Amino acid sequence: GCPGGGSSQADMDSGPEPIEMQEAVDQLVAFQLEHACRETFTCPKKSYANLPFLIQHPTEAECSEGTNNLLEVFVRQRYEVLMQGVRAGRVKYDGLAVISCLERARMEFDDTLCEVSALQDPSCDDIFEGLAGPNDGCVRDEECRGIMQCETDDEDSACSSTWRDCFGAECEGTEVCD
Repeated sequence: GCPGGGSSQADMDSGPEPIEMQEAVDQLVAFQLEHACRETFTCPKKSYANLPFLIQHPTEAECSEGTNNLLEVFVRQRYEVLMQGVRAGRVKYDGLAVISCLERARMEFDDTLCEVSALQDPSCDDIFEGLAGPNDGCVRDEECRGIMQCETDDEDSACSSTWRDCFGAECEGTEVCD
């Protein structure tokens, strides 16, 4: 800071503060639920895909006010596993990436509602980043680095030791295939 207790220009230009992980998860879940409600009642092609959600909340008002519904439980469970991964050191959390993700998702909300799923902006991919390498223990794919997958055998789960491209072909060494 400046002499006399004031703030310097650098202090004021430091940008937003990172969002604490639990608060970020609460905001991400709320956004995904809002997106699902609006999508279900606005997009004719999406209402069939959201049928279990629609049965539980037959009107948009009930959907918006719904708490502890099946979709919330499912979405929150995914984030709980990621938060466990952060605490275990298998996943990195970026409290600034969530700000960018939600800002962009909210800006594009009405324009892309019926075309894309919630939180599809590339910045959303940076919120949680897998740190587990080949043969490291894992619970979900998101805990694995890059495009490795969490593979389960009879006893253990571990990140695959080979990288795979989008079509399942193995890549050479640690190369990431396009």
